[in-house]
Parts: sequence; structure tokens; C-alpha cells
Amino acid sequence: MENSIVVEYSEFMRENRIKVNRYLNTVLWFFVITGPAIAAGIRGGIFHNINYGTCVSISVLVIILAAIHLGLLKKMPSSTVTCLFALTALDLLIVYMSYSHVSIYLTWFLVPLLSMLFCDKLIYL
Repeated sequence: MENSIVVEYSEFMRENRIKVNRYLNTVLWFFVITGPAIAAGIRGGIFHNINYGTCVSISVLVIILAAIHLGLLKKMPSSTVTCLFALTALDLLIVYMSYSHVSIYLTWFLVPLLSMLFCDKLIYL
């Protein structure tokens, strides 16, 4: 006799959102080291038009956004709002980095790619 678990699509999406939200929170906390990494690039002569204040600002901004997302994750783990907050936080990081002349173009590709994990074309678009 074969044991198979049939899950409704809505239940799958709810569980998927919870997992992806957890992963996005991990990504947000990982981006905290962006500031020190850029500072190392400034010291190494890779980034010329950036100051150390920008590095501190990036790290502080990401810490605040990741902490807010963690709060949302604990309160509403399967909410679409929590998903969109994380993606918007990453977009904010990209905009601030672009404004500060940090030219790391890989992040422009990765944020939309992360949104594909939600299996929802509206969130991707």
C-alpha cells in the first residue's frame, strides 16, 4: 500500500511562504556584512567614490530592516505582507547602494530572482 500525502495548493503556498520568509530573513541578516565588506573594498582601493559612513549606514539600515522583518515573521509567518516587506527591504538596499555609488550589479539580478521562490507571478513582476 502506497502512502502519499495530498496537500491542497493553498496549504502548499502557505508552507512555502513560511519557508521562503525564513530564508529571506536569513538573507537580510547576511546582508549586514555588506557594510564591512565594502569598507574592506575601500581600504583595498577597489571602491574610490564611497566613504566609511556609507558602510555604517548600509549595515545599520539592514539591521533595522532585518529586525522589523523578524518581528513580522514571528507575528505573521505566512503573510504576503511579510514577503513583500523583505523584497522591498532588499530593493531599498539596492537603491541606497546605487545612490551611494556602490556598483555591485549582481544584486540587481538576485532580488527579482529571490521573488520567484514565492511561486507567484504578481510578486515577481
